[in-house]
Amino acid sequence: MALVAPRALLVLGNPDYEWLADESGYVSCRAAHEVWKTFGIGDRFGFSIVGGHGHCRLPDSQKPEVEAFVNKFLLGDTSANTEVQTHSFDKVNHRQWYDGWLTGTSTFPVPDTSNIASSFYEVECGTRGSDWVTHHDNEASNGAYVAIRDGLNSTADAPENAKGILTIPFSVARTDTYYVFGRVNCASADDDSFWIKVDNADFNPANGLRTTGWDWVKMDKLTLTKGNHTLTIGYREDGAQLDKIGITTYLYGPSDRGEKAVNHCED
Repeated sequence: MALVAPRALLVLGNPDYEWLADESGYVSCRAAHEVWKTFGIGDRFGFSIVGGHGHCRLPDSQKPEVEAFVNKFLLGDTSANTEVQTHSFDKVNHRQWYDGWLTGTSTFPVPDTSNIASSFYEVECGTRGSDWVTHHDNEASNGAYVAIRDGLNSTADAPENAKGILTIPFSVARTDTYYVFGRVNCASADDDSFWIKVDNADFNPANGLRTTGWDWVKMDKLTLTKGNHTLTIGYREDGAQLDKIGITTYLYGPSDRGEKAVNHCED
């Protein structure tokens, strides 16, 4: 993208299609924009990454942004506003990926492995509604995992019925930034997501979790205060299999089957 400078460039994305990797695209846009800004022409680069529309289609919400770039850089309308930075990645720390070549000092986190706080939970040992089914697999931690009943999908909104909800009480020993990892088996892009929230927050989709066999994937990142909390998981796509939850301060997450679960049970 930066090779386009000093010419104008508007980048469009659609986070609804996880294989487009628009979170990475967002970080790349932020990094590329620094090149235009360095030359004092930051208005010649913009990005608009919005969902809610078909693949490769231009929704009404993006038309004014496209028209602004056309009007300003093809038709000479210098009054057109091309300061376009539309996205839904507020939780993504984009600067840590490129500030090393901006300032000479990178802030990309190097985890302190000597002070990791982690706890693990078997999902089949949590409180789950009747739409969640326990299955057995020797490759799963504790020999069991859960999945929603076949044919149940709720991609637009989290399920409201308690039958589709799974809850796990947990506690953390200190106030810190925590990462919620799930050990999942999600074989296709149509079966690789859940809804997730902690305590009374709104549900957020944990999407694009596709794996080859059982593997750990990051489902959420949040700041937690010392004490007791509740993790709530709702189904989103049937076929997504969930084995275990790890809640840790370690950025790169667990390996293998993780540590022994706090809520270990006999299924």
